[in-house]
This record gives sequence, structure tokens and C-alpha cells, in this order.
Amino acid sequence: MGLDYSFFLVFPKEHLWDALDGVIALAETDLGETVIHFPDGDRIIPLSCWGYNKTAFRHDDPQLSFNISLRFPEDEALLEYVRERDGADDWRAPPDPDTETTLSIGYIYLYIYADLRAFSSSFTQTDLIAMNFVSAGTTMSLLFDESTSMRSTFIDLLERHDGVYGVLNRELEADLFWWRGETVDISIGSIYIPPDEVDATVKRIQAGGSW
Repeated sequence: MGLDYSFFLVFPKEHLWDALDGVIALAETDLGETVIHFPDGDRIIPLSCWGYNKTAFRHDDPQLSFNISLRFPEDEALLEYVRERDGADDWRAPPDPDTETTLSIGYIYLYIYADLRAFSSSFTQTDLIAMNFVSAGTTMSLLFDESTSMRSTFIDLLERHDGVYGVLNRELEADLFWWRGETVDISIGSIYIPPDEVDATVKRIQAGGSW
């Protein structure tokens, strides 16, 4: 079986839709649409549902899922990935020196846990939500691990929408890379550690304790 690394981002629940708008701003928006049913009407978002014959969600569904392509500022890891994926060295026009070059990576599977219990029964906090950006196999997983641009982009998403923390999940280990406004580098062992325990772990380390 291949690797399925992911970026796991946690936000306050009241920022769910703003954070989703932040994702849409990064996404290729010509790959499909999904309807979100709200009490006062429907909202169409330019992201494709992930799921058999799925085309819509309710605003209060505990979990939403999409297959998306996201654009990231070019770095060496992204450039090498795209070159190998597209099988050519001349796959793009010469870069414009006045415009930042971005590269599209997809499909990435996005799972939004509006109720954290949909992710894990040990996650009992009701004031938080999570977005889990899951790679499509081993090659993309290695890109998740190597690309500084991808990590910086997800940090920016956290900062813009009052995120709580961000984790790079490597399946058998998990690295906390951002926590409550700070860039960090802390191994937390597992993505399934509940948010209150993540907070306790960081505070203990900052106080001079050990993991």
C-alpha cells in the first residue's frame, strides 16, 4: 500500500465557511461544483464533491468532502513533481519575472470535519472544526513532506482564519508545524491526539518539560 500523508488544520468552528473561502481562493475552480444547502437558501461553491454520486451537502452535515486541485507558489520540490507528472521539460512558457509562478497540485482529497467526532470519537470539543488535506498516494505524500511552499501556504491559511494548529501527518508520526500563531516543530506522535492534549503538550514543552 502507498503512503497517504496529509495536512491537518484546525480552526474555530465559527470560521468554517471563511476558511473554506480561503481554500477556494487557492483552488482550481473549473473542476466541478457542489451545492451547500442553508436554511435561507443554497450556496454553490466551485469545488467538486468527493463521494459516489454526491453533488450536495447540508450546512450542518458533520463531514464534507471534496477532490480539489490547489495552486502553490513554485519551489524546487513542486517544480520537480510537476515535471515528472507531466513527463516533459518544456511543459510551460517561460516565467513572467513580474508575476509569481504557481503550480497546480491535485487531486488532493479534502475532508472537512464540522463535527470533530466525525474524525475521531476522542475529539470531543464542539467549538472547533478540522480540514484534512490528504495526498493521492506515495509520490504526492513525499511532496507534502518536502515542499516548503505547501507548508507556508497552509500556515498562511491558518493565520488568515484564526487557525488553532496545523499538523503534517505522516501516518506513523505527526509533526506539529504551527500552533496558535507560532511556527513550531514538535512531534506529537499521532494525528489522533485531541486538540486539548495538543495544547497541553506544547505548553509542557515550552515550560521546559518533555514529551
